[in-house]
Amino acid sequence: MEIKLLEPSKNIFDSDPFAKFHKYWARKPLQITSHFLETYSKKGDVILDPFMGSGTTLYASMLSDRESIGYDLNPTACFIAKTISGIHITVSDFDIGLQSVALEVGNQINSLYSTGSSTILWRSMGKDSDGLHNAQVADFDFKNKTFTKINVSAEQNLKSKFLSTEFPPFLKDRFSSKGIRKVSEMFTNRNLLAIEILEKSILKLESPAREHLLICLNNSLLHASKLKGEGIRPLGVNSYWIPGDSIEENVWWRFLDRTQNYRKALIMLNEMYLKRNFRFPVILNSSSLKMDVIEDSSVDYILTDPPYGETIQYSELSFIWNTFLKKEYENKEELVVNSVQGKSADSYLELAGESARECFRVLKPGRHMTLAFQSKDIQLWVGLSVIMAKLGFTLVSLEMATPKGSPFTANWATKSPKFDFYITLLKPTYPRIPQFRNVEWGDYKSSLNSLSQNTKIESQQSKFQELVGEIFELAFQGIALINIPKNSLTKLLGF
Repeated sequence: MEIKLLEPSKNIFDSDPFAKFHKYWARKPLQITSHFLETYSKKGDVILDPFMGSGTTLYASMLSDRESIGYDLNPTACFIAKTISGIHITVSDFDIGLQSVALEVGNQINSLYSTGSSTILWRSMGKDSDGLHNAQVADFDFKNKTFTKINVSAEQNLKSKFLSTEFPPFLKDRFSSKGIRKVSEMFTNRNLLAIEILEKSILKLESPAREHLLICLNNSLLHASKLKGEGIRPLGVNSYWIPGDSIEENVWWRFLDRTQNYRKALIMLNEMYLKRNFRFPVILNSSSLKMDVIEDSSVDYILTDPPYGETIQYSELSFIWNTFLKKEYENKEELVVNSVQGKSADSYLELAGESARECFRVLKPGRHMTLAFQSKDIQLWVGLSVIMAKLGFTLVSLEMATPKGSPFTANWATKSPKFDFYITLLKPTYPRIPQFRNVEWGDYKSSLNSLSQNTKIESQQSKFQELVGEIFELAFQGIALINIPKNSLTKLLGF
């Protein structure tokens, strides 16, 4: 099986408006999504994304005159997707809503950060020997920025009970050892009060701008929390980790920054709106393990990006966002590997199998399904390939693309994949289901002799790419790694 690289023109993030809406995970460029939609579907088709995230597949479907249905357990993802796809707003409406909020509370919030004739843009949480904090300050219009040292003792007198929800047990808990038990404790008192004031002002709006501005504020939360450092972006290590050089950002300054990014996205998307006929998507805040609302063989194409195992703990990492939205994430059927939730790689594959069976059921015969996948756990690759083969899918192609940004796992875990793999499968009109036989570890390893004999393979990533192709080809030939314990990529590849 040849693994081909997607054309660079289809993997462009700089001009991707979705990159500016919200810092939700695993976004794929609109160009890549459109490429697969154009390749495997046509206008008027019904598109399904059972793990829709913030809704790129749905929006691309809507812009290309296709019906779409999306499922996701995360309330934040559904809120973003429903707002962007279902609440149309002009740039003018957005500006009017922002201006209304600015007139009501802009100066009030900015005054919380006043120091003499300046306003604080950010200040370090740690004090020097004189009890002062390093800070960047500016004029009240955020111009003439400069660095200085300030005293912020008065900040401790500001009190708010906003966001007082307690954290549940986390797999990736890197904050409770610092005495943090509630969401509110992730913020300074001043920032907590500023966020509360801003939220109340936005909720008063009686215009479509309200939900869009709430997305901007929601997208400001982590930067305004103790998770932000001078050189550290929140969630840069896929956990709520409070850096030693954490800073306190001016909430009003950060919020305005987010609204300007959002506005740029609206300008681009409104230009697209003028050229399209819309079919607004159906969005369901529920599990895709049982998609009762969809009839058998009624979907024309499935394009989705399921969770990758333990890499991103969605319910944990979106807990602050969902607390702000006053929503609960029902994570019993969340597709992750998480020992705190009692979910192993085996249980992940069991849940993945349930969702895959539903996808096979609702997909029309003769139509395609594309999975975007990236995991360093070979057991998940093997298990996923076996699930798809046993259902009766036929393997069509494997393509890969470079992920957005600079993912922590890809940069720091040397045995991790550096690419997103797109696996396209076909539901045949008359499926031929492979007859599997148990294969011992030694037998399977011998089937990979071509890897060691191929002198062109020089890097770990080349080995990984070759291995992905081998895994999927073997599964669809009825050969699979079934009864062995979990194996690391290091053991499997021998380095």
